[in-house]
Amino acid sequence: MVSTGKQLSLIWSPQPWKEDLIWCPSQLYKSFRIEVGGFHTLLSAQAYCRWRHSDPWTAEVMSDGDTHFWLTQSISSCVKLPHFKDQDYRALEAWVEQEFPRFAAEIVEAGIAAQEESIRYSRRDWEKVKVELGIK
Repeated sequence: MVSTGKQLSLIWSPQPWKEDLIWCPSQLYKSFRIEVGGFHTLLSAQAYCRWRHSDPWTAEVMSDGDTHFWLTQSISSCVKLPHFKDQDYRALEAWVEQEFPRFAAEIVEAGIAAQEESIRYSRRDWEKVKVELGIK
């Protein structure tokens, strides 16, 4: 668990949910950021909800940016999503906006783990390039 000694805040984007409702599958997105101490952004991410051909909806967290990576491994066991049917997407959006802020620390922790994993893979790839080019 992330312990900063400072208050973490999850702030939702003022933009409305992006709704891609084709019903097979349907997807919802909403951006947010997590701040520490009320001013410093630690992480920008998106709530991602998906309905896959049958009930219920699922909700996950992914990075917000050009390259998306999933941040849900450490929070999936914490977030117990109620059973939302396909047409209940507005209730799902409201639930996510109300409940996700409770998991700000877990989301930051997942973001740190994902970044560390990405750095590790980048270093490994760079080492391969160095060997191939004969760089010591």
